[in-house]
Formats: sequence, structure tokens, C-alpha cells
Amino acid sequence: VYIFYRAPKDSFNRWLMERKSIDRGIDPLLPSQCFPEVSPSMFREIMNDIPIKIVKPIFTGAARKQLSQYAEAAKISLRVVQHQLVNVSHISWRRVRESVETLCKKVYHISVEHVRRIRERHVQLLSESGIHEPPLVPHPPPIARKVWCYPVQFMIPSPRMPVVEYIQDRDHMVIKYSQTSQSQPDTQYINHTHLQKLEQLYRFSCYDDKKFELFIGRVFCVLKRYQTFLCNTSPASQEAELTQASLPVTVFECLNRHFGVTFECFASPLNCYFRQYCSAFSDTDTYFGSRGPFLDFKPISGSFQVHPPYCEELIDATLQHIDKLLTESSEPLRSKVNVKSVHGTMVFWLQNNAGFSRWNPTDSRVEALLEAFRPGRERERDKIPQAEPTNSSQPTPEATTAEVNMMLNKKERKRKF
Repeated sequence: VYIFYRAPKDSFNRWLMERKSIDRGIDPLLPSQCFPEVSPSMFREIMNDIPIKIVKPIFTGAARKQLSQYAEAAKISLRVVQHQLVNVSHISWRRVRESVETLCKKVYHISVEHVRRIRERHVQLLSESGIHEPPLVPHPPPIARKVWCYPVQFMIPSPRMPVVEYIQDRDHMVIKYSQTSQSQPDTQYINHTHLQKLEQLYRFSCYDDKKFELFIGRVFCVLKRYQTFLCNTSPASQEAELTQASLPVTVFECLNRHFGVTFECFASPLNCYFRQYCSAFSDTDTYFGSRGPFLDFKPISGSFQVHPPYCEELIDATLQHIDKLLTESSEPLRSKVNVKSVHGTMVFWLQNNAGFSRWNPTDSRVEALLEAFRPGRERERDKIPQAEPTNSSQPTPEATTAEVNMMLNKKERKRKF
């Protein structure tokens, strides 16, 4: 008897997030050094949805009939568990569990093999460009002093990027990358609003390409990475930014005004509000201001907004990381955590004593935040004329977050490629 199963929506993303929360490998996307090898999230989803778990058949014919009905109703297309069954009344759930565990390990080992191949190709590309990676040496102990938080900087220069073609349309840009191994070019789309935003982030954060010669190629890499991560391969919705969700603008404005928030701990170049943020992929996002993954980020002072994706293991790792940061720092440190649930969005303030003294969540501040979350508040805000910044030059580190954000959201700006 074959048990069929179709993966639930976004299950691959949750598997990646759960694996990366414990992964110690070198690839930014695929896991390669995880313990245990069996993913708890993948194991739970498969075991909860195996059709044979739903019924308690007495005869083989009844079991086959119910499995067939389940497959027809769910339109299942992917076989994930193969179990030889002679007598349905003697089903061994232990053997089913072992089969599912074997499947989870197989998926993980496939990921490890892909990471190995990607690494080999990475080293080959660097060698062709005359770039050699420095040997791995132990990091020196950190210096106990406060410094400005800057985007991730690479130890080695960027290799020469392949040529990409781009076509300006009325409301979007089409970016094409042609590979010799494929007959059709790989095409990405981005609307002009997001493109202008990426241009400003690139201007603020990129230090090795002041002439914007590599800008379009790096935009393509960002779009391709998030399209791959989100499994967004439908021709009808190829724009990667359409899948990026965030909090309303009114909430960010309230957090900045009343709680001093200037940093997002879970964002991307496509959906960030502040120009300081953490994202999942530092290799592609650092040119646009990313400070790297949040679990590797260790601030000692500041006010942060934390809105993790809904993944139980990632949320648990995030809360443990925040607790450790608050315990080790005597500087004002505060995190405002949003967690989605079936009843809506829950908000928590996690802060040390110094952070509480500086950003105390008083009744008036909490009321202002609730008002910012009110449905329709963002539409009311859009009707109010917004003042344009008078200076369009690159802001200094002392520039206010509101000024920076107005520059990021400015829609009409000359572009140089």
C-alpha cells in the first residue's frame, strides 16, 4: 500500500527556518550541519497528515477504499511514505515512524549534498577571478565598547559578475540572466517603487560599488534568492516583493516616535521600513543594509522591533537569544516582539532595567500603539500630505530615522545604473 501526501502550503519554508535556527553550516539558504538530522517540524506535518492515521480499518479492502477516497478529495500527488502492508489489522506504527524519519533524513542529506556542490562551485568562481579565501583563524575577543552598527562587510572582494540584461517598462523593470546551460533566460520582475527603495538602500550601505556598476546584478540576486526561498515560481506572481509581509507603516511610525525603535530584527531589503535591519541572507542583502541573521546579531544597546515568521522552533530560538542579550547587557536594551496567533497579533515588551527606565510602556504609549494598529489607520495617514525632505544627500549616522524613511519612500528620484 502506498501512502500519498501533498506538502502543506509554506511547509518547505518552515522546514528551512526550523533547520537554519540550529544549523552551523556555511550555506546561507540550505542546512548542512544540523543535529538532530530529523526535522521535528517536517516529522510532525507528515505524521499528522498521513491518511492511514485517520481511520481504524478492520479489513484490507476497507483500508484501500478509504485511502483512495482521501487521495481523491485532497488531490494528492506526492508519494512520501512507502509501506508494504500484508494485514491492515497488524499495522506497526513504529515502522511508519521509522519510514517518516528515514524520509526526513533523506531530505536533509540531499540538502547537505547540494551545499557541497555549491561550495565547490563557489571556490571555483573565486579561483577564476584570482581571489583566494583567507585561512580560518580564531576570532579575537570582542572589545567592550559601543560602536555604530554597520552592514555586514565581506573579508574578500566580490568576483566579477556575469552580464545581466534589463528592460525598463512603464511600471516595472525586467531583469534577465542568460545561462549557457539553459535555452531560456532566467527572468525576474520588480516594480519601480521597490527598485527605487533598493537604490536608496544600496546608496547608503554599499561601499565597493559607488558607480552602481553591479547594482542591477545584485538586485537580480536578491529577487532570485527570495523567489527560491518562498517557492514563488508561478509565472502569474513572479515579483518576489509581493510575498513580503510587514507591519503597517503607522505602527512603525508609532514605534519610532514613542519607543525609540530604529531597527527591525526580521526583515528583507524588499519590505524593511528602517534602513537598519536583520535578514536571513547576509550574502545577498548586505549590499542593501542587512546586518545578517538575527540569531547571529549581538547588540548591547538600542530599541528593536522583532516580528519573526511563524515557525515554532525559530520563535523559541529568538526568545532565548533575546533573553541572553538582555541578561548580558547593562545598557538600555529593549525588544518589542510581535507573535502571530489564531486570535491575531500578540505584542510583548522584553527589556532590561535600563531599557524600562528609558522606554517605559506607559498607558499613553500603549494606547498610541493600539491606535496605530487600528484597521483603516494607514489609509487615513495616506490622505495627510507628507512633507518632503529638503536635503537629498546621504544621511549621517546622526540622522533621524523618520528623515531616512522619507528618503527611502520618495517615489520620484533620478536613478543611475
